[in-house]
Amino acid sequence: MGKNVREAWADQRRVGACHRAWQTTLDLCFPRWCAGCGAYDEDLCEQCRSTFGKRWDRVEEHLPYLQLVSPIDGEIRAPFPVGALGEYSGVRSRAIVRWKNTVDQRLDEAFYDVVLSRSGYDEIALCWPHVIVPMPSSRQRIRADRYVVGVLAAAVSAAMGVPVTPILFSAHTSSWRHRIRGDRRLSRPAQFYDRRVKSKLIKCCAGADLSGCDVLLVDDVVTTGATVLGAWKAVQSCGGRVIGAVALAAAHNPRQLRGRGHM
Repeated sequence: MGKNVREAWADQRRVGACHRAWQTTLDLCFPRWCAGCGAYDEDLCEQCRSTFGKRWDRVEEHLPYLQLVSPIDGEIRAPFPVGALGEYSGVRSRAIVRWKNTVDQRLDEAFYDVVLSRSGYDEIALCWPHVIVPMPSSRQRIRADRYVVGVLAAAVSAAMGVPVTPILFSAHTSSWRHRIRGDRRLSRPAQFYDRRVKSKLIKCCAGADLSGCDVLLVDDVVTTGATVLGAWKAVQSCGGRVIGAVALAAAHNPRQLRGRGHM
């Protein structure tokens, strides 16, 4: 599985030129609209870009799966900081969803510029990292040139001057998807079990060695922190130490949703 992920990463680079040429041809024939507000002849207009924060805001307290008991003082807190550029709602959510569901070089460049221009990494990471590790994505998404986490990781890498090391993959199987995710009659406890299983299925590629490396994780959206937790454990299994994580946006705090529902 790990070998397949590395091959998919290489495939993305090989087919990227073809996708970009096709995108350029489409731009000559069809008009474009802003991914966030729908403004004509825009990819991501300045007003929508400004909805993403100028600095990384700490959101780890909103992620229930990252709230662990400290072995030192017994306090419940996240093992490392997590930063985001805003809440996953409104214009930001519309823009991110459209970006994730299309192959669009100009949108890739727009979000790359958004992340590259943001600051505050020193407040998110416990120290300066040695490598940037993007969250895992499906091989189909990578081969289709829709690996948005890879674009975000490249932007963070350029901003910090730290190399990207894509070593994580998700060991999902068709039987597991049919049994857990495909059953619409799942009870709420089973849905929580679904997220716990997903976090356990995040692994490092065969032969990966992060001994002595401080790692910064990169994701597109964080919700409950289950995926980040799985990535943290996977990096630890390779000898690395996660010193922080960043995401383009963070979902509503699930603790607040209990009383008022989705807004």
